[in-house]
Amino acid sequence: SLENYKSDRLDELLRGTADQSLHELYVKALSSSMDWNQCRDDFNKVVALLICCRQQLTADVMDDILGIRPGTSKDILSRMKSVVAYDGRYAQFTHLTVPEFITDKKRRGKAWHVDVLKQEYFITLRCFKIMESGTRGRGRHSAPRSGLRYNICKLESSYKPNSEVADLDKRIDENISPELQYSSLHWWDHASRVFDQSSEAPSDSNSNISQLSTSMERLLCTDQTLYWLEVAGLL
Repeated sequence: SLENYKSDRLDELLRGTADQSLHELYVKALSSSMDWNQCRDDFNKVVALLICCRQQLTADVMDDILGIRPGTSKDILSRMKSVVAYDGRYAQFTHLTVPEFITDKKRRGKAWHVDVLKQEYFITLRCFKIMESGTRGRGRHSAPRSGLRYNICKLESSYKPNSEVADLDKRIDENISPELQYSSLHWWDHASRVFDQSSEAPSDSNSNISQLSTSMERLLCTDQTLYWLEVAGLL
């Protein structure tokens, strides 16, 4: 009916007005949050990981996964306090519309626009690098910074089930760094999303897919396979 049409149309207009006002608020908040000439690249990496991560991560672990200067994630997240709730340890967006706004393709070219596919490709490669060679030299956590390796937790016997290893949690904390734990558990989640969305990517992204495929081969067709399965089974 005409009355129903008017009501539906009014609701639609009100929603549109609300979205517009919210987006204007986000523009103001983000524009004044940091020096974009200096922070844009780090912002893209940190925010993409916050959007794509498969579990809550501390800012320190985000730095290690991304391979960026220690303290960078904390600095970026602290500057985004109007759109990100950050308690000094974990962060989350204040509203679901924030990542939608930041990743909207209509805003490509804006300093705060994040190309999620491009960044998730980078995150996936970082996961492979961490598993292959670790993050040596960063040295903030007690666990060694090496990647996957034989008998990573130095177990006396491979025949004991995990439930019978009394100090297994301690061994994991001492021998498997947080970024290696994350990479071992979630590299496939990131890789599969990159492969799933590759058809939407520019044609020059074919080299990226090829590089990912090569990294997967090194993990799944060498001794690394057994080391990865061992870590996955321990976590």
